[in-house]
Amino acid sequence: MHWQNTIKNGIVSFSVILTVTRIMTRTLLTLLLLALLTSCSSKVELNQTPLNTINRQLSLGWLASDTSPTTGYYTTDSDNVPDGPFSFTAQNNKGKESNELFALTINGSFDSGRKSGKWIYDYEYDDGSQLYEKYLITLFFDEGECIKSCFSGVIGKAMPITNDCFSEKHLCNPLQLREKIFLQTSRQ
Repeated sequence: MHWQNTIKNGIVSFSVILTVTRIMTRTLLTLLLLALLTSCSSKVELNQTPLNTINRQLSLGWLASDTSPTTGYYTTDSDNVPDGPFSFTAQNNKGKESNELFALTINGSFDSGRKSGKWIYDYEYDDGSQLYEKYLITLFFDEGECIKSCFSGVIGKAMPITNDCFSEKHLCNPLQLREKIFLQTSRQ
């Protein structure tokens, strides 16, 4: 009888181990599938793409007519919706025949297609004689809504370095913010 109880206990133990193993296997497979689905983001790299094309695709808020060749990347989720960080750089140095310099870098991130966190526009333009601009514009987003915009830099050679922040929604466009700063400082 003792040996029959041992066999019964062994069968029960084996059955319990088998059930636990099945549950663990299902859980592990579920976790792996979940990890795979959430990591299906992809990095879209762009090289010498016109800035206005990128601006149209991602609503960066830059000049619609700016066709400067731009290099950079943005990330998307599994549905091809912008999700995660992006960075773009446009430069146009005409070289020895001109002293003109243009450089723009835009960095930020998306959260499921919505603007998220801090977006930074780092801009410099110098025509080699009269026109000069060098500034940093920072836009702050929370759940797709812009909550603050900041300007730091100069527009023109006579303008002092200006640092200012605003909470007005219409100034969450970098060009409108630049225009406000320019008008504000030219009146002084």
